[in-house]
Amino acid sequence: MTLESFPPELLEAILLQVDLQTLLLAQRTSRYWARCIRESSALQQALFFHPVTPQPPSEPQLNPLLADRFPWWFPRKGQASSQAFGPSAVHGFLVGYKKDAYFRCNSSWRRMLVQQPPVESCGWVERTESVAGLVTLRRWTIPLTIIGDGDGDGGGLRMNGLYDLAVGASPLASGEEKKNRHFRVFWRGPDSHDAGLSVSRPWPPLPSPNLQPSGDTRYLRSLKKARAACEVVLDTWDTAVDRRLPDSPEHGDGSMRPFQFPFPDWDRDSLLARRVMHESASIDTAPMSCTAPWRTLPDEEDVDL
Repeated sequence: MTLESFPPELLEAILLQVDLQTLLLAQRTSRYWARCIRESSALQQALFFHPVTPQPPSEPQLNPLLADRFPWWFPRKGQASSQAFGPSAVHGFLVGYKKDAYFRCNSSWRRMLVQQPPVESCGWVERTESVAGLVTLRRWTIPLTIIGDGDGDGGGLRMNGLYDLAVGASPLASGEEKKNRHFRVFWRGPDSHDAGLSVSRPWPPLPSPNLQPSGDTRYLRSLKKARAACEVVLDTWDTAVDRRLPDSPEHGDGSMRPFQFPFPDWDRDSLLARRVMHESASIDTAPMSCTAPWRTLPDEEDVDL
């Protein structure tokens, strides 16, 4: 029996039993296999390309391949979400893997849904700090219907959107250069979806920057509201101040530019234009010295969250 002689129904039944990475690589076996996989709704769902219909009371399944390759976006149980990640932490993404394999046009990881059934609500707590020490705090919800793969699959949160929003730049005041970005991702659910994941590398240790000026609770309140309303919350901090973490290796100017995907595969500008703002505030951090000790961010055990 040749590879082309497998009936599509039999091939589908067999491939539904293999793990995600094996199924992804099976498309390279032959053109016939690739076509069968592409035309099978069940296999496209198993590959996290097509959404599945929610079946209560089953728990959402996180994409295990993405969770293994992008641990900074998928925190595990015991890895405190109080930790924010910047260029020095994510630098391992370029060292541990071949950048060309991930940063190529039509990379399959970018079209994948981050979980099944798809994430239907995504929040974004965004802070930008000027050289003068003024922090602009905004809380948004993101319209997930426009974060698709460009082929009409649409709907739900895909990795291209979550990745690009985390490493993308936010506008600062006129004439100011963004010096640094840190981000973290909150997931709703028990144990941060730790069950069943196989993360092969140790979690990169990194101190957290102080994103909450002493005595000001507006950031905490915004984060709490976002987490109550959304399944996934992206928390970002952009600063024009050259803040350095104590043990950060030097990587250029500390920006996320080396990690930004060079091939646009979704309409980021349309999303930024259509995101819904729920609140905005300005916080004066001028009294906070750039050399002040870094303080841990609030974590899951914080009474305010």
